Amino acid sequence: MIGKEQNRAWAMTMAVAAVLLCSGCTENAATSTAQTAITDTTAVATESEKVEETSNIAVTHLSSSNQRVDYDEDDVTGTYDTFDAEIQLNGSTAEVTGSSETVQVTDHLVTIQKGGTYRISGTWENGQLCVTGSEKVKLYLDGVSITNPDGAAILCENEKRTILSLAEGTENTFSDGTAAAATAEPAAIYTEDKLTINGTGTLVVNGVAANGIVCRNDLKITGGTIQIQAANNGIKGKDSIGICGGEITVTAGNDGLKATEADDTERGWIAVSGGVVTIAAEGDGVQAETDCWIDGGELHITTTGEVASNHTEEMPFGGRDDWQMPNGGRPDQNAPMQQEQENDNSTVNPAVYQMQAFLMDTNTDTTETTNTQTTEESSSKGIKTGNDFTITGGTVQIASTDHCLHSTGTLTCSGGTLELQSAQAKGISSHGDLQITDGAITIIQATEGMESKAEMTISGGEICILQATDDGLNAGGGNSMEMGFPMQENADSTTNTEDIVENHNITISGGTIYICADGDGIDSNGSIVMTGGTVFVSGPISGGDGALDFETDMTMSGGSILALSSRGMMEYPSTQHYCTTEVSAQAGDLIAVCDADGNVLMGMQTTKNVSDVVYYGEQMENCQLVIGGTYQGTLSEACTAVDGTVSGGTTVEFDLTDGTEQGSFSQGQFGNGGGMRPDGGQQPDFAEGEMPEPPQGEFGSQNGAMPEQSVDATEIHF
Repeated sequence: MIGKEQNRAWAMTMAVAAVLLCSGCTENAATSTAQTAITDTTAVATESEKVEETSNIAVTHLSSSNQRVDYDEDDVTGTYDTFDAEIQLNGSTAEVTGSSETVQVTDHLVTIQKGGTYRISGTWENGQLCVTGSEKVKLYLDGVSITNPDGAAILCENEKRTILSLAEGTENTFSDGTAAAATAEPAAIYTEDKLTINGTGTLVVNGVAANGIVCRNDLKITGGTIQIQAANNGIKGKDSIGICGGEITVTAGNDGLKATEADDTERGWIAVSGGVVTIAAEGDGVQAETDCWIDGGELHITTTGEVASNHTEEMPFGGRDDWQMPNGGRPDQNAPMQQEQENDNSTVNPAVYQMQAFLMDTNTDTTETTNTQTTEESSSKGIKTGNDFTITGGTVQIASTDHCLHSTGTLTCSGGTLELQSAQAKGISSHGDLQITDGAITIIQATEGMESKAEMTISGGEICILQATDDGLNAGGGNSMEMGFPMQENADSTTNTEDIVENHNITISGGTIYICADGDGIDSNGSIVMTGGTVFVSGPISGGDGALDFETDMTMSGGSILALSSRGMMEYPSTQHYCTTEVSAQAGDLIAVCDADGNVLMGMQTTKNVSDVVYYGEQMENCQLVIGGTYQGTLSEACTAVDGTVSGGTTVEFDLTDGTEQGSFSQGQFGNGGGMRPDGGQQPDFAEGEMPEPPQGEFGSQNGAMPEQSVDATEIHF
């Protein structure tokens, strides 16, 4: 194949910013991570052919932490007044009108040899449309169908970008076949250089051999209805993928969207600022080798692949993967969660594995291919990045077997709406810092709701963790049995040893947080610092966990928190707070902290039996704890309250504790060295083989399940 262009000549003495013409790419233009302005050009005299692309493309230096997509006029223009040539396909023959010297027709092959705009229509059976040369080519697809059993239906080897424009009201279908597996990187549509897809028509891509669309450079989608079915990857833009419009549906035997360049930190990224993307994948839904930005549009992702146990970082329920209670049970006597199993390839589309020997990049990028073959079998994440992950807007809905959102670097959320559900892993996972400043985040189910292996800071937004089978919030990574010593992770875990032993903090300065967790509600391998925000914790019923768990200390100078647990190993802040271990509340009861007049300061309709309560708030005088009674007010969707009144019920003794003495207790006394239980933290004695008696009451379906309750009711009886 012809190599990529080298040493582009620049002819302009002054650059003018590109004009974006479609609403999907111009929305929020001032701040969108999918748009940039021209910053610099170099004036060099040359012929017009060499500079036509420069006149349209916005040029910006990209860094590993601040990359952008440059959409220009050509990227968003999907209709044309004139054509250099029109190609009518008729089964096994083709008729060319216009500049016929630019188009060559041979047996089963139509070759466009020069740059220009071409209208394509009709059916081409057992053939290929090939683009060569060193110029930009625009293909206006006006109802065309091409099937090539031996290779790509569209093969673009030209050294400049190709633009596929989908004519309004048309369907355009491109398919390869199983014999195409013998090619270097099988795909129904394959381009060596840049690729743009725009227009208002429909594009149907069938990647029978392996991939749907492969672009070896930058891939942009600004419009159209795109439907992709692929045995391997749905859409692969090696250097980058930018999406600002269109309706994209991908069904893939491996990854849905994928950017794979790993040797250049300024490439290998994915940015979504518009459009609607729906992905069903057996591998990862979206995989960016470096960074990922989402600041608009909609992503609906489902992953169904198995997660190999030797690659997982999950050890549910706070212990080693080889530590079990008698009969394989959990300390709370509930059945253990299904462990992640090694993928034996039998449940995944066999075409993916039959073609692995041929999935080698044409530039002998063996590292990329090797990594793909060795890791993709064990990864079925919703969105995965190899570096930083930034969300500033848009809607993201994910149902995955693996982590919903995963970043090897820093993960930042400052806007958008997230609805996440993982069958076997975490809702949000970050190996670097995890920062939440705004946005609406709902985690329906996960092992851990949100985890950072570094620092976690929450300063705004609405976070609702409806069911975490392990910890709700976790900073520092690793797991512990809460007996004063850390537990090991799997040998294949990506966590460094120093990540486990260092202190890592959770800082909450704003936002509203609801946590329902079977493990620790909030678990920090460092300190918990709270200066603002509103936090509700429905903690564990197991004996080895607590609503609050920290390694060094928990201090509070603002905000409010109500933390509940049942016979757990609750740790207590070193700041003044209310607490009690004398509650006897049943699932469905309202637990409310009220002022002297019965006004609710914080309340929660518990989904579990509760014995321990911790409260801290802006009002710390004359507080009382009421169980049951009649509530007048409006509960949130998570059945919490910050106002209203309660009458009747049972008032429980609620102690205002200084908290400063908690820091004098040493690590290992039935906790992680932070606060201690009011009983002094003495570990009970058990006869050999005897286990702690679990809390009594109905926990099965009640544990973690939201009770059926109208949140709009003005009066609720318990």
